[in-house]
Amino acid sequence: MSTARKRKDNNINIRAAMNEKELIKKAADMSGLDTSTFMLFHSIEAAKKTISQTDVFVLSRRDAELVADALLNPPAPNEALKRAFKRHKEIFGNKV
Repeated sequence: MSTARKRKDNNINIRAAMNEKELIKKAADMSGLDTSTFMLFHSIEAAKKTISQTDVFVLSRRDAELVADALLNPPAPNEALKRAFKRHKEIFGNKV
């Protein structure tokens, strides 16, 4: 018969100072969780937040309009860009 819970057989080990361990244990106890569950839950939440902050960024309406306008109406290439394209073609040929 299958179980609804996934087997958790991977370990994460950390070292902490005694006062840090006691602080985490106190918070876990206050939350009604064991220390491991408390630490895993909050680590996952912090990881998701960190990833979302680096994967997604929010533009103001004005900035979004500027980006859209630049994409829809790009300026003509300047001399520096033309030289860069020429140099790229010399080095790499027609490969992108």
